[in-house]
Amino acid sequence: MSPQEQQIWAGGMLAKMLPDGIFAGERVALFLRADSNLYHSVDNRWLSLAFYDLFSPFLEQLPRLQAQAPTIIVAPAQVLRALALAVLDGQIQLDVKKVISVAEVLDAQDRQLLNTVFREVGEVYQATEGFLAATCAHGTLHLNEEFVHIEPQWLDEHRFTPLITDFTRSTQPIVRYRLDDVLVRQSEPCACGQHSMAIARIEGRRDDQLLLPDQQGGMQIIFADLCSRAIANALPLTSDYRLIQLSKTRLQLIADCTQAELEHGGRQLVTLFAQQGIATDKLEWQLTVQAVMPNFDRKRRRIVRQAEA
Repeated sequence: MSPQEQQIWAGGMLAKMLPDGIFAGERVALFLRADSNLYHSVDNRWLSLAFYDLFSPFLEQLPRLQAQAPTIIVAPAQVLRALALAVLDGQIQLDVKKVISVAEVLDAQDRQLLNTVFREVGEVYQATEGFLAATCAHGTLHLNEEFVHIEPQWLDEHRFTPLITDFTRSTQPIVRYRLDDVLVRQSEPCACGQHSMAIARIEGRRDDQLLLPDQQGGMQIIFADLCSRAIANALPLTSDYRLIQLSKTRLQLIADCTQAELEHGGRQLVTLFAQQGIATDKLEWQLTVQAVMPNFDRKRRRIVRQAEA
């Protein structure tokens, strides 16, 4: 990005994400997979940034984070989740104004956990191709249509994949570039009054959808968000999980919970699939109770359809 493009990016990010404005003296902790001049373009005497490397051991960075005493933490959803659990376990004390989820899908389960620990939870939807959306003061995710033109490629009445054109980029033009993410439009306008499209949630990549046999002999898509909600309603708030489609009919559910809770989660999924017209009698399940270790050096995908599926 050119210096001018960096300034436009920084101005948009600061305007949307700082709770008390640019002169509040915020101390920002950035948990990133790679440091970037783009983020340091907003570093000034009113706003200090500290970079935390996601490739470094997580627990070893907690003392430095405690000493920094950040007022804002920007990190992928799985890192914010780990920080919330560390606070609940008494491993660290954090008094932050706001945490901002970036780079990964922030699902309802994680948002609920973060809201029990932190005062305000925000979200930024950003890809290599641009700054695409951010939450408003009401917590609703809005597309950044002031700078980016987004053409919805509709999958159904509410879900779409975005086709983006970034009017601020000339060094590396982004023109009608299709992303692989699935977004869900919010049906009601946001009370904040913004005219840009309100997004109910980001479901993740299209590869995260399941493809299962239906009762008519065909194959049917099951959106990842439906599965996430069914599992989250069955498992404890602090439990992590993975749902993997191994083949057309084989599924594995892994979770760090009790066997009874895991079986309850499996039953919730079977009920969901039956409601969606799936031939549940053809499905083979593997239920595994085990700790799900976070892997901060790559994007988290809780629901995955493997290539052979």
